[in-house]
Amino acid sequence: MKPNKKMSKEERAEPEKACPVKQQRTRDLCARWQKMQTVMQPWKTQWQEIADLMMPRKAGITSMTSTPSSSKEALLFDTTAGDAALTMAGGLMSWMTPANESWFSYDPVFDLRQSDRVKMWLQDCSFRVQEMLGNSNFYTEQHEDLLNHVTFGTSALYSAFEDGRFYFESLPVGSFAIEENAFGQVDTLFREFELTARQAREMFGAENLPTKIQDCLRDETRQGSRYRFLHAVYPRSRAERPDGPAACAAWGKPFASCYVELSEKTLVRESGYDSFPFAVGRYLKWSALSEKSPYGYGPGFAALPDARQVNFLQMMLDCAAEKMVRPAMIAPEEMEGELILSAGGITYMASSIGQERWPKPISQVGDYSVGQERIKMRQDAVNAKFHAQLFNMFASLDRQMTAREVAERAAEKITLITPAFSRLTSEKNTPILQRLFALAMEEGMLAPPPEEAVRAVSQFMGMVPDPTVVYTSRLALAIKQLRNASFERQFQGDLQLASVRPDVLDNYNFDVITRDRARNNGMPAEWLMDEKAVAEMRAQRAQAQQASQMTSMLEQGSKAVKNVGGMGEVEKLMEQLG
Repeated sequence: MKPNKKMSKEERAEPEKACPVKQQRTRDLCARWQKMQTVMQPWKTQWQEIADLMMPRKAGITSMTSTPSSSKEALLFDTTAGDAALTMAGGLMSWMTPANESWFSYDPVFDLRQSDRVKMWLQDCSFRVQEMLGNSNFYTEQHEDLLNHVTFGTSALYSAFEDGRFYFESLPVGSFAIEENAFGQVDTLFREFELTARQAREMFGAENLPTKIQDCLRDETRQGSRYRFLHAVYPRSRAERPDGPAACAAWGKPFASCYVELSEKTLVRESGYDSFPFAVGRYLKWSALSEKSPYGYGPGFAALPDARQVNFLQMMLDCAAEKMVRPAMIAPEEMEGELILSAGGITYMASSIGQERWPKPISQVGDYSVGQERIKMRQDAVNAKFHAQLFNMFASLDRQMTAREVAERAAEKITLITPAFSRLTSEKNTPILQRLFALAMEEGMLAPPPEEAVRAVSQFMGMVPDPTVVYTSRLALAIKQLRNASFERQFQGDLQLASVRPDVLDNYNFDVITRDRARNNGMPAEWLMDEKAVAEMRAQRAQAQQASQMTSMLEQGSKAVKNVGGMGEVEKLMEQLG
């Protein structure tokens, strides 16, 4: 949550009632924060080096500065890694969560999928949440969050409902520490941030602040003094949560939210959340560590050696180019200080100096083209680590290729990023969308649910289960279309076999294939007829065909009677009709 934002409705509580043993809890939280920082320290060193080479504007991880400076950028001789990170983050944004397209929908859980009323209600919920996302700061913060995700391998996005709309904040890498539960899911996040005395009063109330800050507030000249605060969010144990109606209060909710002023170690607020408000994603997980780490490994780590080398090579080529443009000179010692190398400059030499001793450039032995080849190789390696070819796919593919060849080339690249896409979906996008659904329900922003969608929790309470999230973005559809491509390849071969053995096509369930292909291509579900309706249509069509056949056979029998003049043919036809 932004330091200068007021407390959201979800976590509103009275601190006095929330913390009966404030001092002990504060000491425990501060000690836990110190331990988490110790665990995170090696990662911060790595993140700092990555930021120096790829994202200088985020290079305040191990040391923060109070004034803007371009000193980090001045040390960069090659920006391939930073450009590749921007390309990948922008590509993921437009392929996974595009601002101008519908990229997800809510579907009923398994046991409610037969209810048309629930389907229609969730479809309406999908439209409403998408509209609310568009009216929030989601897409600006999502892009910043994806930059952290692909560059540093770890990202965290905060979500809440504030001032009548959704609110999001991407946390700077290095400002927060995380812990996992027994199932590898991040359920604990501690973060440190700064507030001025005036901001602290707006956020927590002057009466809850330590005496030192209250003294600053009485002096207008000192209200801009800055103080460090800790925000700790973690799951409450069953013993920490009260029973009865108090369990629904902010200080009794499943996830604790505690704010501590660090200089005086004062707990200034305790409240809570119904669900974990931070969606923490890891691009990939480290597996070569002796102790399991909650932090991620991303393209920024993989590209770091190449980024280092290409930056060094570019610096060397700059030096070589400078020597070629302005080469080092050799001259007689008696001309020391008299050689004029500026444009249009004239150097006067004694007539006694022979031509063989005239000043001349020192010959350059280095091969500039070799350096260019090495740089190109390293730049290609960096771009490959960030999957730049995937997101520039249609611009780089040969225009002469057939549609099938384009699809096959695209499939090759998409399969490389599918594992990372799956992790990003399961760790970030799905938890965010399910949390937004719950927040919108709580705030009355969704239509009332149908009766069958509500499950009884107690005699007086009910709940709507989290819906299933279905993704319809370009990347999600491209991954699904790989199944379509495999079917088409197989079916083309089987069609050839069918010319010899027609019954080979009996192996295909064409109804299931048709529906799955439509879903994989992103076709809206309402465009497909209900399976029961299709079965009824087929039954009616079969009855109509049977009636038509009977009518045709009766007509044949009538003609036979007239032509032959007897009942023998009619009796034969009646026997055939049964």
